[in-house]
Amino acid sequence: MAIFDGFFDFDAQVLEATGKYDREYSSEDFTGYYGAFIGSGVCVYKNPDSMKVSFEGSTAWIAPGYLFIVGYWLANVPGPDEDPETFQGYSITLPSTGEYAIVARLDLARSLIELTYTEKADSYPDCLVLAYIDSGEGTVTDTREDINICGKIDALGDLSAKVQYAVNYIDNEVEARLEEARQQIEAQEQRLNAEIAKVAAQVEKLTPPAVGTVKFTASQKVGPEWLRCDGSFISEADYPELVAALGKLTPGVGTYDLLVSYANVQQMSNVCLYNGMAWTYLLKEQKLIGVNGTQANEISVSGVQGLVQLAAVDTVLSVCGGAVYLAQNNQSQNSFTLLECESFTGNEVSIEMTSLDTNSITSGLDMSFSVPNVVDANGKKLIMLGVFTTTVPAAGGAALEWELSKIKYAEWTAGDFAHADILTADFTPVKYAGQASAKADGGRSALTMLAFEHKNSDEALFAQASAYNQPDPGRQQDNFTFRFNICSLKNQVFGNIITEGLNNAFQPYITNYGIPNDTELPPLWHEIFKASSNPALNIIPIAGGSEYIYRAKIENRKLHYISGRYNPKTVYEYHTADVQLPSRCRLFKESVCYASAQGLWFVFVGTGLMFCETLEGENWGYLDTQDDVGVITQCGCLEYDEEGNALYISGVSTGGAKLVRLQLPPLYNYANDGAWLPHIASDGVPAYIKAKEPEESGAV
Repeated sequence: MAIFDGFFDFDAQVLEATGKYDREYSSEDFTGYYGAFIGSGVCVYKNPDSMKVSFEGSTAWIAPGYLFIVGYWLANVPGPDEDPETFQGYSITLPSTGEYAIVARLDLARSLIELTYTEKADSYPDCLVLAYIDSGEGTVTDTREDINICGKIDALGDLSAKVQYAVNYIDNEVEARLEEARQQIEAQEQRLNAEIAKVAAQVEKLTPPAVGTVKFTASQKVGPEWLRCDGSFISEADYPELVAALGKLTPGVGTYDLLVSYANVQQMSNVCLYNGMAWTYLLKEQKLIGVNGTQANEISVSGVQGLVQLAAVDTVLSVCGGAVYLAQNNQSQNSFTLLECESFTGNEVSIEMTSLDTNSITSGLDMSFSVPNVVDANGKKLIMLGVFTTTVPAAGGAALEWELSKIKYAEWTAGDFAHADILTADFTPVKYAGQASAKADGGRSALTMLAFEHKNSDEALFAQASAYNQPDPGRQQDNFTFRFNICSLKNQVFGNIITEGLNNAFQPYITNYGIPNDTELPPLWHEIFKASSNPALNIIPIAGGSEYIYRAKIENRKLHYISGRYNPKTVYEYHTADVQLPSRCRLFKESVCYASAQGLWFVFVGTGLMFCETLEGENWGYLDTQDDVGVITQCGCLEYDEEGNALYISGVSTGGAKLVRLQLPPLYNYANDGAWLPHIASDGVPAYIKAKEPEESGAV
């Protein structure tokens, strides 16, 4: 048996022997205290409609009120700029059809309770279910009184007073005590730091730190042998040991400029560069934001009711040729949304989007890998739609048929989508269709993300895979040759075939007149197809500097990718970058760009930038951006402004929506002459790196 005393009743005391408190409290102590007498449910004291759900059109409204989940609480109340008399509560936009549960979900990883919706299910972990909605029928079922999934609390009346008392106590009493505790801890920390500094000074005299050692200090008296980690360039002639320690492939960053920062924003589009400004769209706020460091334009956007606010659905912004486009591909029937504003200068106060009818042209397509970027090529707009499959007879009148995959895309003039040209291109003729066993063993499409991409001079790069069967005269054995070609859809820049990749003839073996099984394919072929069934593992292929990167993934905290050269043509290869990345790293569809003025490839991984001079080698560097950008977990995008020689990173981190410009320094031949110092700071305290031994700098 064990008993515990209440933590509100006793003050913490500093123990002189250790300098620590005799008792410490965490958030679990507070939530446990609440949970012990409040429990979980909707608080309805003096408000029987607390958190009640209604449904209008495609919007679910959650009425003002309070709720608790195991001691954590959520208030759905008017903000400081909202009128309590007209406040309707919290709104959620639902898809047009389906049955959904409106839930309050406790997300400890993100430190919040969110109001959202999910498909109707048998169980809802860490959730209170407020209502069921059939959006097609327009019906709402109130589930607040169902104690199995929600429940009401304090129906008799005095719980709110208890809660208010507890909240006031925390605000007025606990905060004061915490502030006093913080002051005492800071004083103790200063005394300990002073003692540590004395010991460190003695240790440094006995064992001086090596060149390349990094230390954090707010002091300006660090000695001439230490250089501040500010991203500046150093020459190999001045600091040969430090350049050798850093390695010569370390690009610096002149400045980090936070151009956009919106707290509590969970969804934003990619960043798009147009007329000297960086543009992004905020979904919930319905605002188009344009910034360039000295100017910021906020443009209200109407006509966007067709866009859904789901973490799994990317919103793609395109600003090109004097027009603006917002698009979403929800990868299901009639869920491809394309909005157009045909006339745009960037100086508007507000714009209105027009919904373009895409239902008929996307019907029956596989859109799993389509990214709905819009580009402007010779005054025409282009967008990727998807892939469809047809069958054609085999040559020579044989009974077998081939399955032919084709890409479908649209080309139109702004303002006249109704007369768009719907075009197709052959994709992957690799499957038998007339024989069950042969079809089952057939080749797969070497899919990666399909998109018209301005980084590729408005081209769409894709892989075309094929298998050639050369049976022996006795029809007892088949000998297969596989080919893998990187193609450019409209043949404007890179030519139809950029490179011929795998071209391996297998040893003859007996088959059922079908394409070989997986176990008989070479390892590199497996890597080509490994991500074909999972769009989340893919990037948009990017070409630059006579090279291309076709696919990338992060596995075991390392970057793995497939690349090749198109000038001159080479066989594609599979590479692993020998850089151990932070555990929270990840890739996005728009993670890759080629900085032509720098001659560098950059890959954004959420926690920083990987970079290299050529994709053929494995000599990669890594620039951590967490201190300046945070950890981007959603909607990540990397863009390069060649004219301004700057990188733009956008996405949503734990702190909300971010758009940051990284100004790159003028081009140096640092591969021969020197290196860039790292750009490091921690909580505003600068870092210094040891550049020389003291005797070399003249220090005594």
